[in-house]
Amino acid sequence: MRYVAPDVLIASVSYLAARRVASRPGMRNTTRRVAAAAWMLVLPAALVLLRVDGGVDPALWGGLYLNLIVASGAIIGALPLGFALALARTSSFRALRISATLYIELMRGLPLPVMLTLSWLALRYFLPSWGGLDAVPLVHRVTIAFALFTAAFIAEALRGGLSAIPRGQREASQALGLSWWQGMLYVTLPQAVRNSLPALAGELIGLFMMTTLVAVVGLTDTLQAARATTEQPEFFGRQKEVLLFVGLLFWVTAFALSRLSARLERALAGTGRQRL
Repeated sequence: MRYVAPDVLIASVSYLAARRVASRPGMRNTTRRVAAAAWMLVLPAALVLLRVDGGVDPALWGGLYLNLIVASGAIIGALPLGFALALARTSSFRALRISATLYIELMRGLPLPVMLTLSWLALRYFLPSWGGLDAVPLVHRVTIAFALFTAAFIAEALRGGLSAIPRGQREASQALGLSWWQGMLYVTLPQAVRNSLPALAGELIGLFMMTTLVAVVGLTDTLQAARATTEQPEFFGRQKEVLLFVGLLFWVTAFALSRLSARLERALAGTGRQRL
C-alpha cells in the first residue's frame, strides 16, 4: 500500500498536465513534436547504453527489445536496398534488370526460416575477416537476413508504384531540363512512394510480426519469453493470460503503425493536390 500514494500522485499530475496541454493548440503541437522526437531517440539511446563500457553481450538481448531492434535494423537496411532493387528492375539496362529480378524472385521463393538458419550457420563465412566482420553477433546476422528478405518485397511494392506513374511525367521532367536522377528524385519517386505506401506499410508491419521467428535460431523474443514464463511452477495454467498479453502488445504496435501510415498517406495526398 505504501506505493499507492506516489502512483496516484504521478497519475494525477500527468492527467492535469495533459489537460493543460490539450487546452492550448500551440503548446499541443509543440508537445506532440517533442514526444515524437523523444520516441525516435529511445531506440538509439538504448543501443548506446547497451554498448557503453563493453555493454551487454548481444547474445543476452531478449524480449520486446529484441523484436524492436531486429525490426528497426531490418527496416533501415531494407528500405534503401528495396528502392535500389525497384529502380534496377525497371531499368533499361538488361544485365541490371535481370540481376535484380533474379534476386527478388530468389528471396520471395525462399522461406524466411531458411534465411535465418543460413544467417546462423553460413553468413559469417561469407563476411570478410578484416574489422572482425566474420565475428558479427548472431542478432546482427539475423537482422541482416531480415533486411535482405524484406527488401525483395519492398522492391515489388515500389515497382507497382513506379508502374502506375504515366510516362508523361518522366517526359515532362526531361522537358524541364531535369536529368534522369533529378527527375527520378523529384518527380517519379515521390509519386511512386505515395502510390505504394499502403503496401509498404503492410510489409513493415508484417516484418515486425515475423521477428518472432528469431526463435528458430535460439534467440528469446517476446513470445519465447512469455512461453518461458508459463513453464515456471508459479505460472502453470496461465498460458491464456500471457499469450493474450503478447497478442495485445503486437496488435497495439501494428495498429499504431497502420494509423501512422494512414496519416502519412493523407499528408502526401494533400501535398500532391497542392502541387497539382
